[in-house]
Amino acid sequence: MNSHTTAVVLLTTQYIPEQSEFYSQLSKYGYDFYTIVDAEEKIANPAKHHGVVQIADEVCKAVGLLRMNPTLNKPSPVCTWEKSIYFFSHVKPGYKQIWFIEYDVFVPNIDLIKDLDERFPEAEFLARKYKKMRNNLLEPWPNAHLTPTHLIPKPWARGMVCISRFSGDLINSVSEFMEKNNVNDEIYGLIEFIIHTIALRDKRRMETPREFNNVTFKHARKLFLYHQESDWQAQEISADSFYHPVKNYEDQIRLRLNYGNFTPAEKIFWKMGKNLLFIGGFFAKAPGFYVGLSKRYLKEVRTRLNY
Repeated sequence: MNSHTTAVVLLTTQYIPEQSEFYSQLSKYGYDFYTIVDAEEKIANPAKHHGVVQIADEVCKAVGLLRMNPTLNKPSPVCTWEKSIYFFSHVKPGYKQIWFIEYDVFVPNIDLIKDLDERFPEAEFLARKYKKMRNNLLEPWPNAHLTPTHLIPKPWARGMVCISRFSGDLINSVSEFMEKNNVNDEIYGLIEFIIHTIALRDKRRMETPREFNNVTFKHARKLFLYHQESDWQAQEISADSFYHPVKNYEDQIRLRLNYGNFTPAEKIFWKMGKNLLFIGGFFAKAPGFYVGLSKRYLKEVRTRLNY
């Protein structure tokens, strides 16, 4: 039986003590903290309060928790998400709420998590805004055709979960679905699809606070469909928002140290300068961009229709 009602888990492929130490500060508010590391090598002498957990891939495969991420850079179809879902449904069940935070999410202020819990104590789903799906073959999402829409009725939905809070009951429902419905080489129980869809199916209470608005697949400035990717800069960061992606932990340290060192005027002038450069690039590069975009879109449609 868990002594606390809320857990926070850091999902990573590399144990970085300083990163775990940052999130472990939540223990002062009564949270349990875990670091689930997807690595074959046993981690030697981790700090006890970092809650380091390593689960063998074969353990998850044995119960049907696999193929939830098609972009894995490893031979095994198991990643930290399957291991986290297994951990909270089989090893440490009973938490009312569980925060899932991937290693490349930047949280500028640890109190932001506590503040959201106080504002949404009963929500069973806290994450970035999601999108309803109508057809998994024509959906403008590259992985849509991999989703097991034949195994679950509409409504279908998709959205990012790299930082999110789900109820323990919702995670149990996801685990039960995956264990009951074996996925194969052509179908995936994608984390961006299955959690949202099961939450809608079960009529869970879902909230999508503005604090998740900067959780994006790639950080980019956009004008119509034209976009320019860039790294998050300290001038763009505020204390009341989550950010993704920031894959290098050294960059997270730099942002956390510097984001509060700018006046509102300095931030405005910095943004104006970046926008002027971006608009200039738009007029110079947009024609070629749209020709290439049209070709890629038509190729993707033909591929899916022949799937």
